[in-house]
Amino acid sequence: MTDLLFDTPWWLPVALVAAGVMLFLSGNRKQQAALRNAGAAVFGLAILIVLLTIFVDTPKKIARRQSTALVEAAVAGDWPKFQSLLAASADLRLLGSSTMYDNAADLTEAAKVGAQSVHLREAHIRSLHVDQSGPVVTASLELLTEQDDAAAPMMDSSWQFDFQQGSDGWRIREIRALNIGELDEAEAAQHLPRSSQ
Repeated sequence: MTDLLFDTPWWLPVALVAAGVMLFLSGNRKQQAALRNAGAAVFGLAILIVLLTIFVDTPKKIARRQSTALVEAAVAGDWPKFQSLLAASADLRLLGSSTMYDNAADLTEAAKVGAQSVHLREAHIRSLHVDQSGPVVTASLELLTEQDDAAAPMMDSSWQFDFQQGSDGWRIREIRALNIGELDEAEAAQHLPRSSQ
């Protein structure tokens, strides 16, 4: 229900506006005040839903925005921004492995080394889907990256970011790399530094 109010699909307010306009015009043409007023009310409801969608931040909207910001920070090499989006105890799981890094500083350094090792130039978010299950919001991303790597100048990858709310707001608590091109776990790990654990 909250998704319909605060993260409304585009078709809902469009349908409400169309219904409101039709009711209003029909009531006006037939000179029926109740029908005309109902049309105005439905139109007003559509405007209210649009305003709620624009101005009310939900956990899912925050996760969507911060997921995009994390990808952009990695491409731009803005590592302070990258780390600010992570919870202090954020961890990384690579292709089904156990936890490789268990804090934001190590994870950020690993992302930096990995991006530099392949000379990351661009990352395009091909799809971004967000789900909420209790206190955890999970963003699932499909990326297409461009890098200065003759063996793989473009690569598809799939990621999941788990967000949880802490004292400093919503932050990424866990990053899972589901697949990185055709690389297996050992090949992907070669581009990352060893954990300082």
